Amino acid sequence: MYGSGRVLNKLTCIALTIIIISCYCLINLNSRIYTDPSIDYIINNGQFKNYAEISLPFDSLRNLTIYLRLYRDLKKLSKTDKNEFITKFERDTFPWLNGTSMSNFRGEKMSKGIVVCMSDKYMKVGLPVLLSLKDVKNNLPIEIMYYGENDLSVKNRQKLLQISNVIRLIDLSTIFYNVSLAGFAIKPFAILASTFQHVLLMDSDVYFLQSPAKLFVDDDYIQENVMLFSDRTMGKNKTRTTWVNSILPPPFSKTFNESRMVRGLSEHEIESGVVLINKGNDDVLLGLLVICILNVPPYSIYNYVHGDKETYWLGLEMIQKTFYLEQRTGCIGGLVNDDVCGHIIHGDKNEQPLWWNGALLQSKFSRLILLKFTHYAWERRDRYYLWKTPCINVNKTEHITLDQRQTKLIHMYKETLKNVCREMAAEGESCLP
Repeated sequence: MYGSGRVLNKLTCIALTIIIISCYCLINLNSRIYTDPSIDYIINNGQFKNYAEISLPFDSLRNLTIYLRLYRDLKKLSKTDKNEFITKFERDTFPWLNGTSMSNFRGEKMSKGIVVCMSDKYMKVGLPVLLSLKDVKNNLPIEIMYYGENDLSVKNRQKLLQISNVIRLIDLSTIFYNVSLAGFAIKPFAILASTFQHVLLMDSDVYFLQSPAKLFVDDDYIQENVMLFSDRTMGKNKTRTTWVNSILPPPFSKTFNESRMVRGLSEHEIESGVVLINKGNDDVLLGLLVICILNVPPYSIYNYVHGDKETYWLGLEMIQKTFYLEQRTGCIGGLVNDDVCGHIIHGDKNEQPLWWNGALLQSKFSRLILLKFTHYAWERRDRYYLWKTPCINVNKTEHITLDQRQTKLIHMYKETLKNVCREMAAEGESCLP
């Protein structure tokens, strides 16, 4: 009886594998895989022992997505990572893992922390941000990521290590040494390399008006294991809309179908100033790997979108992983007539300001002119505002005055910035961007 049960289980596993492959073949009847439409998987002892060679890289994100979903499902069925198809696919698609097991990137179990990418270029903006996190009672540990010796000087590394809650600096070039990372592309790899399981990635010009730790206990984050934030509804780009509607095979998720970019209502969808990810979830970890490949050749989508922003939701959509999207987006700054002009802001479920992107200056790359913070206003999804960067057009009943606590907090942030500028001046350095 015991032997019969083992045979039955084995046959069941093989049958399920054949069914999955058959389903993918049926899906692909209407979206031809130009590499090899007649792949013949030969199954022996529950493993793929032979299969037709695939011409790589895939000629489209659509074809890549089909194989990613196949890889996902087969990996769940397989009791070992020594499956021939799985091994080859991982080596070809995620070469920067350098043969390291995916499980090594899960982070320390149940750990939570903040990850910030930093370079010498962004120290003048990022240093005051990191120093100011204590003002919102942040107790989360912080990891600083950079790429290579020339990205962040020894002097600046020493400064960063003196900041409260900064526990370590990680040079990503020592982990992902067979891929060249720069600019926006560093961000998803920083999440992957973090020693935290629950990662809050924040840009170096993000300021919080509430404790960032509250995001980790959000019910929607706990359920979905990913939290993303909407970008402004601004600009219509027919080329981008056509492109985004062409890259995924069916079926399409409700989130994808309802996205503003897909419907042609906006050329932007996600604002990646803050991203929350739980790497302890298998689907999320795979989604993160897909996000990474969308940021580097040969599958980079930077020709179609601005930086890393859209790679997060599209990477998750490619493997059909759901996520929570916080849609409370608006503008914080001062009033110009009836417009609120300043930086993009994001709110919580009570429509209270949570964080903004853009630091304290009118422009982080221009003259040292502090932005006046007096009001904020939310973009409403029942009607789309005409953004005229950096302003959102609202009527007099829709802009909200910052309360005393928020005003005091921003004042403290500005004082910290001024102190950093004084210290830099004493060292013979300019505080100007």
